[in-house]
Amino acid sequence: MPRVDLFTPVHKGLRAALCDTLGRVGSTGFGDPAQVRLAVRSVRTLLGLLDEHGLLEERFLVPVLSRLDAALGAELSAGHRRLETLQHTLALRLVEVEDAAGEARAEAGRRLGQDLCELGAESLRHMLTEEREANALLHAHLEDADLRALERGMLQALPPRRLAGWMGWILPALGAGERASALAALREALPGEALADVTEAARQALGSARWQATRLAAGL
Repeated sequence: MPRVDLFTPVHKGLRAALCDTLGRVGSTGFGDPAQVRLAVRSVRTLLGLLDEHGLLEERFLVPVLSRLDAALGAELSAGHRRLETLQHTLALRLVEVEDAAGEARAEAGRRLGQDLCELGAESLRHMLTEEREANALLHAHLEDADLRALERGMLQALPPRRLAGWMGWILPALGAGERASALAALREALPGEALADVTEAARQALGSARWQATRLAAGL
């Protein structure tokens, strides 16, 4: 039976958001104000996800990993700091895009795309280290019940509205079995009345047939 994985499902959602944002920024005509607004909103949504992700890992996972392997814990924390710097740079670039006009906006848009690619590359490398090395360390030292407790803590730390935003990216990005496991974990972590709210965006993205199949597989 697969072990509880605290990294890969979330990272699949982040990679989906990253790819969506890269595509949108890459196809934006920066002379079109409507397209610019959509691109800026997409990047800000991604930055919000990345900010929350780093904070949750630092709060819940890095302390555990550091106790088990101080060097790996320090490496992951340093990676989070590098990502924070890149995220800050990208946020500033968004302001440049919004404030500029004409050729200056087109140039700011070009640099925005480059900065986004740099952040994406660093994020992908960091996530892969976590999926390979941090997962292996946790699986070697913790039982699934311990990992589920950490997972519940992270889910409950997010306000319902923010958790709904996360689930809108994560659940559609998962395979059927992973999706059912993620939904079952949500059911265990949240009051019954909250589950429908936090999965609304995911239900719309998946469509009724896939959503019903997921509910049945999760035992809902």
